[in-house]
Amino acid sequence: MFGPGFVDPAHSAPIWGASQGTSGLLRDFRPWDLWSRRLLNQAFLVTVLQFQWWPSLLTVVGAWLAVRRRRWHYTDLAPTTGWRCLAWTLVISVYVITSYRTYSNLRYFTVFLPFLMLGALVALSQAGVSRRWRTAAVAIWLPCLLASVRWSCDPVTRLAIGTFSIGTEQLFRVTHISHECCGYGQDALAYNLQYTAFGRVLDKAMVSLQPGDSTVIVKTRWLGWAWLTALDPKTSRRTLDEAHGYLPRMIAAESLLVDPSRPSRVWYLWAPNVPLAPDFAFPAYRVGEHRTVTASGATLQLTELIRNP
Repeated sequence: MFGPGFVDPAHSAPIWGASQGTSGLLRDFRPWDLWSRRLLNQAFLVTVLQFQWWPSLLTVVGAWLAVRRRRWHYTDLAPTTGWRCLAWTLVISVYVITSYRTYSNLRYFTVFLPFLMLGALVALSQAGVSRRWRTAAVAIWLPCLLASVRWSCDPVTRLAIGTFSIGTEQLFRVTHISHECCGYGQDALAYNLQYTAFGRVLDKAMVSLQPGDSTVIVKTRWLGWAWLTALDPKTSRRTLDEAHGYLPRMIAAESLLVDPSRPSRVWYLWAPNVPLAPDFAFPAYRVGEHRTVTASGATLQLTELIRNP
């Protein structure tokens, strides 16, 4: 939420700003908005994504059985007052955090995820389910949870929101419900380790390109400017040492349509998570060399665009 903004050279106006200020933060705080696509998407990410539907289902079924049998007293695990305080604390915390309608990034809600299985175990206990069956419920879930750290393999999530290809790997379309910016998602895709493939393939693309002072990299403005950080002058890989690195020149692809001072030669970086519209074209340019870079199951396309005389 905080940091510098970036300017589109064609319009001399911010096309993405990391700092919204107080007014922006207050505008996105909507505690009375109890129905929206973004809220529905947040609920989906917390209760369904990557096998979270299993503890959610157990919680609902266990609670229904417990209420039906009139055994909702928490006597097996802790005093009634303690569990009620915990439950209300979680409910209020979830309500406050989801009242701020920012992007649907799972990292905002990870603190609540362990409590789903805890709630399921409490509900099953109060429903009279034996310890052996409660242990079996956890044993079924854990291998699925471990697999989801590396792969987007949950069939329920796949059926609900679908997937998109980043190369040989598939990621979930985490913006399918909310239709929020940008494309199939950016930070929201960091729900498991598959997202790290973008870092590896981007490093490989920069090594292939070897950007210098005259190199201009073009990308859609919706991709996020933080993708390209300082590069090591010796290896052309990204580096955290900004003092000894250099930042390649980047401009928004949309500016090539209107900017009269268009560069004569650019490299367009196509990322699978935020593709340009199918009918998007660069009439002032012709296509030159094309490179495909693949690493860790992710693919980036580099297309050389040469300005027409």
